Amino acid sequence: TSKNTIVSGTNDLLVNLNGVLINRIIYSVKVVGLENCSGLPIEINDADFGLPEFGEMGDIIINEIMFDPYPTAKTDYVELYNRSEKIIELKNWVLCEFDEIKDTLDGCKFLSDKPYALLPGSFVAISRDNADLIKHYPTCDENRFLQIESMPTFSNDKGIVVIINDSSEVVDRLEYSDEWQHVLIKDPNGISLERLDYNRETQNKDNWHSAAKTVGYGTPGLANSQYFPAKDFSENIVIEPESFSPDNDGFEDVLNINYSFDNTGNVANVIIYDAEGREIKQLVNNELLATQGTITWDGSTENNTKARSGLYIISFEIHDENGGTSQFKKTCVLAIKF
Repeated sequence: TSKNTIVSGTNDLLVNLNGVLINRIIYSVKVVGLENCSGLPIEINDADFGLPEFGEMGDIIINEIMFDPYPTAKTDYVELYNRSEKIIELKNWVLCEFDEIKDTLDGCKFLSDKPYALLPGSFVAISRDNADLIKHYPTCDENRFLQIESMPTFSNDKGIVVIINDSSEVVDRLEYSDEWQHVLIKDPNGISLERLDYNRETQNKDNWHSAAKTVGYGTPGLANSQYFPAKDFSENIVIEPESFSPDNDGFEDVLNINYSFDNTGNVANVIIYDAEGREIKQLVNNELLATQGTITWDGSTENNTKARSGLYIISFEIHDENGGTSQFKKTCVLAIKF
């Protein structure tokens, strides 16, 4: 750098660079010898930055939402994740709810009227009271909080969250429901819904799970306690893990049924049976599949109760475009920890 100057009347420092910045390169800046008004060294004195790019659909996703606060809490929160390779500027982006009755966006709030860059692979938790989040969610990163003047009025039972970029384009949309909470959750107050996999569809309800009890039921600003992406597509049908324990502790709480086929146009039926052959739950009913994807079982039954521990059979039936039928059977174990 060369010839740095303090901008008069602000807390800003104008830094002149000798070189040209390159897109998608993250740079670091560190300030040495900085003290506060009491003469003590300032510990947080470095930051990452880079050239911002335009954020579009698929770049930024809704990653976590807490829409029903504790009775003692002051705010909902929505967490975003940058799954792109871009450095995305969130200035003039908007958080809204969608009113189905009026068929219009409602309660729209600007995320920031100042520059706020979201780096690749980074999170930002949006609320109207950062201190309130710290108080109620000890597993958090307050450096990834973005406080706004007020939040849209998200309903405690169901609603629609919409993120809009600075060109008025919808970047992501989630229609949530309190029925998505885990079957063990009797009182959903203060419990967030976390996304299981960044690459699965936002609106797939099987891609959401209650935050784990072990982290305080929410992880604002941090990776999700229930993050469990599908990894193995080596066969037509792969079960991972083969043994799971849906007790909402953040470890192997769900079962992923990964499928991979060469041809398109497959219609599937996926049913869970117990060891005696009794139907426990139908996960998929005549659903058109992509060539590759994941179906998740959270251990619940058709009656929305927790299935008993034991051996279960996954029946995966495929009907192709030519009228052919293929059936795959896999087993898994629903375990209980002692």
